[in-house]
Amino acid sequence: MLIPRALFAGNAAAVTWSPWALGTSLFAWFDAEIDASVTQSGGLVSAWQDVVSSFSVIQSNGSQKPIYTTGSFNSRPGIIFDGVDDRLQGANFPASYPSGGAPGWIWGLVSQEAGAGVVSRCDVLSYGSQTTTNNTRRLCRVTTGGVNRAVSGIGDGTNNADALNTSVDFSNRHVVIAKASGTISVCDVDGVSGSAGQQSAVPATTASQLFSIGGATNGGDFWTGRMSAVLLTAPLSAADEAKLLAHLSLRL
Repeated sequence: MLIPRALFAGNAAAVTWSPWALGTSLFAWFDAEIDASVTQSGGLVSAWQDVVSSFSVIQSNGSQKPIYTTGSFNSRPGIIFDGVDDRLQGANFPASYPSGGAPGWIWGLVSQEAGAGVVSRCDVLSYGSQTTTNNTRRLCRVTTGGVNRAVSGIGDGTNNADALNTSVDFSNRHVVIAKASGTISVCDVDGVSGSAGQQSAVPATTASQLFSIGGATNGGDFWTGRMSAVLLTAPLSAADEAKLLAHLSLRL
């Protein structure tokens, strides 16, 4: 059972560990297992709310709505994106979300279901500029050498630097983290470091513009697969990173 923030705050020592324990280091938490955060009708999702800030990503076009089911993610609740045009977006995202050159991590508890023969990029999350990836942060999937790979994509204002995790085949269910330290971008999968593919990148993320789950802010790059949770955090201590990783990995 997921623990409401008010209950956790009053009983932190007596309840199971929760992302609320991260305090001010937790910037955003979208979770398909928090029923009240998903607005859906007949399974078609029209909104998904960040339970930290109450900011919502939305979709009004019926054919572009992803599908919510209670058993789509390892027999647990999840949201399914078709890889064609499904996407949830919100404008004017909160100022608390890391932007400019501020460090921050993007977490995804996802099932990546595009085959290695699909050459197009697929975005779990993209936020920043609505016109160019050079001013966005992205958690993505690409293929290289015929293998699915997870990517931390950081736009530095001029280019987009892709930090690949070349150690893990990014197919099926994983916990993936796009880490932007402020100067270095790296992508970890299931606790396996992507340091071999790290990139030097100082983010230049446009503040309070467009936030997109399931596709790129400037169009396309649609996610193929399922999502259980997406979070934004500050760079975490090794202890807190291990706790959040273990917490999310229980659903794999």
